[in-house]
Amino acid sequence: MSFIPDVATGSLRSGSPVLYATLGELISERAGIINLGIEGSMLAGACAGIIATAETGNAYLGILAGCAAGGLLALVHAF
Repeated sequence: MSFIPDVATGSLRSGSPVLYATLGELISERAGIINLGIEGSMLAGACAGIIATAETGNAYLGILAGCAAGGLLALVHAF
């Protein structure tokens, strides 16, 4: 195994979700809204998705639960 390709693929795999959040924050900042809690929304969505998937055994319900949890935290920020 080579060290450099492993580090490069790992950084791309780990950094992609943060890149999506950064892109969303960039778009919202251009609209005049600053949300410093994007990582918290991502974390809450991920936790809710994992818990819902583990409890129900259905990945689609886990995705819906993750979206709902992230959306609820964004709704709190909107108010």
